[in-house]
Amino acid sequence: MENDLFADTDQNYTSGVAFTAVSHDIIGQLKPECLPAPVRLQAELITLLNPGFWADAENPAHAQNVVVKFGQSMFTPKDPARTDLILNDRPYAGLLYVGMAWNRRKHEPQGDSEMLDTRELTLGVIGPLALAEEAQNLVHDVIGVDQFQGWDNQLGNEPALQMALDRKFKAYRGTGAITPGFSADTIRRLGLQLGNIETSATVGIEGRVGWNIPNDFGTYPIRPGAENRPPSTASNPTRLRAGIHLFGTFETKLVLHDFSLDGNLFQSSHSVTRRPWVAQAAVGLSAQSPVAGHGIKLAVMQVWRSREFKEQGPSHAYGSVTLSIKFSANTCSAHTAPARWVPGKPGNGGYRHPHQHSQTHGNDCTRLVGTAGDHMHAKRRKDEPSCRCNSDGQPDCPALLQPQTNASHNICEACQKIKPEHERHIVAGGCASRFVEEKDHAAFFDGQQPKSDGY
Repeated sequence: MENDLFADTDQNYTSGVAFTAVSHDIIGQLKPECLPAPVRLQAELITLLNPGFWADAENPAHAQNVVVKFGQSMFTPKDPARTDLILNDRPYAGLLYVGMAWNRRKHEPQGDSEMLDTRELTLGVIGPLALAEEAQNLVHDVIGVDQFQGWDNQLGNEPALQMALDRKFKAYRGTGAITPGFSADTIRRLGLQLGNIETSATVGIEGRVGWNIPNDFGTYPIRPGAENRPPSTASNPTRLRAGIHLFGTFETKLVLHDFSLDGNLFQSSHSVTRRPWVAQAAVGLSAQSPVAGHGIKLAVMQVWRSREFKEQGPSHAYGSVTLSIKFSANTCSAHTAPARWVPGKPGNGGYRHPHQHSQTHGNDCTRLVGTAGDHMHAKRRKDEPSCRCNSDGQPDCPALLQPQTNASHNICEACQKIKPEHERHIVAGGCASRFVEEKDHAAFFDGQQPKSDGY
């Protein structure tokens, strides 16, 4: 949440709220057919516009995740009492948006740095449909502040679209969830945003110093685009240790279009004279700790932004508060050994994995492959998605599934034809797994012997 009331003002960028959800980490190469439709379409769009984004995707040292964000931003002039159009001040403007981002975290074994690459697509609406007037009036009524009277002059309704490309760099600090003890680091950033929300290019840097600094890519204000919530490098990222650090950021950007200053793109509207160069600085405090089995992170910061348009008075400031909660999930890991059909013999646990050992990590477990008739499904936990193969032997996966990293195929590719009467199920490795048999061949997919299945 961001608001300029924290800086004792109520003008310019006056409020921003965003709710963000981050997927589990996905290791190795993606199979688009195993993604939910919206995620798959965005991945295909990224492939079309930026094929290099998926370069070396099969590298097990690289991880990715998906971030979905829903947010609202609002902008007002300085004088809340005027009902006429204020020509020498910025327009009333609101933006309601949803964004989806892919983050890819890369580290080459021979290198001493790592990189976070982000591609985000943001869709939304500008104008009265963004409900900025209603949201501001509600908040002002609750806190007992006079309402702004000029919202009848806000920008008109039009669709909002933005593509963001963002890249961050920092020194490689290993695979832990934190950098233990007292330390300091720096994070460099390059960003490009294209669309009728904002078109700009950004260069920035962040410095951090403190105790048990998270092994991530820093803290930053809300913006509709470049939502970097990086995959974790930790084998068990839920084991976050308590820590606290100070941080400071500085960035400068060249702005070619800003809807809140230039007005509507597809219709005539009020606008002001935008300044092409804008600088922004922030200082803040961030703390994290495990609470009731969840990782909790709280960050507060004060942000100062230089003048954005020629008619503007002094530079602007606002405050930001961010609360993050990490929920652990008993999902399947791509860190597992490859699943293959191997010869087996009934009795005495004779059905085995070719490597006969477990590579599960923490609460992770291996998903399963195989079919029964023309489709396959598993006896599984309630929170586990299913994977089915259609009559053509092609994967039909309605849920976001993780690929195997050290196998030539992933869980959706093993669309074998196994007779239904040969289906069997076992429970091993802490989660439900599939055990199928055809004559003297079988498959076991979590690298452990079955506990008991009647043999």
